[in-house]
Amino acid sequence: MIVRQFISWIRTAPAGERAEATRSLARAWLISDLTADDRAAAEGALLMLLDDASPLVRQAMAEVFARSSEAPAAIVQALSLDQRRWRCRCSNIHRF
Repeated sequence: MIVRQFISWIRTAPAGERAEATRSLARAWLISDLTADDRAAAEGALLMLLDDASPLVRQAMAEVFARSSEAPAAIVQALSLDQRRWRCRCSNIHRF
């Protein structure tokens, strides 16, 4: 439910606010005690946010996930193919 509200809000929020919200969601995915359904919903939202028009959103995600070997592989892989600025951060995660 919270993720559904997040997705509705994200559609009209300014880029800076979307980036901060994405950073919070990524942190929650990593460190919160989410149910399996909530974790899957959060990961789905994060996957959707890979297509955000603002590079600030993907940068926020990269900064959180680059520090963790527990980051979702599909997201890390997508970010590693993204802009050079944060590609290096994500490629430091030894998964591939």
